[in-house]
Amino acid sequence: MISHFLQFIKESKSLIRDMRDDGFVHLLMEPLLTYGIGFSLLLFVVAMATKERKCRTLALLLIIVCSVMIYPYQHKRDAGAPRPGYSSYWTKENQKVWDAQTIRWRHFQYVFYALAAIALLNIVISPDSTIGKGLAVMVLGGGVFVLVCGLWLNLHEKRIFYPDLRDSPARGPVTEVWLEIPEQQLG
Repeated sequence: MISHFLQFIKESKSLIRDMRDDGFVHLLMEPLLTYGIGFSLLLFVVAMATKERKCRTLALLLIIVCSVMIYPYQHKRDAGAPRPGYSSYWTKENQKVWDAQTIRWRHFQYVFYALAAIALLNIVISPDSTIGKGLAVMVLGGGVFVLVCGLWLNLHEKRIFYPDLRDSPARGPVTEVWLEIPEQQLG
């Protein structure tokens, strides 16, 4: 254990240096979009069950923060994208799958923004009113939808870097790109 701690101390400078790398920051932000929203939804359900207003407000603020992280995530995604020639692993096919995944993220970013807007309205409008209760149901339903979308997008993200997950006999091919990508966008 001491050797691992010493190794951590030695490598802490490189960790700080890596924090400036767009690709590393992109990977650090990815769990916020799925697991952060999942945790926030769980907290929101607990707050609704216990009728604790401060906990409810905190859960809604966490939902907002995790949802709006889609903007810097998208920005860092473009900046931190590997390119062909990056390593022997990164091929033009990998780049094509990456570009298709980037388009998927762009198409689904609006559900994250919509959830943030509904959560913000839920903070502003009294939870005791009919509109407030309706907004709470919308936050729960929308949050579950965003969580499932985030998990689905995360699964496709993993399939970029783990080609063995792409075509499994049990699941069939899963990396088919259903979105039409103009050739000029692919480079």
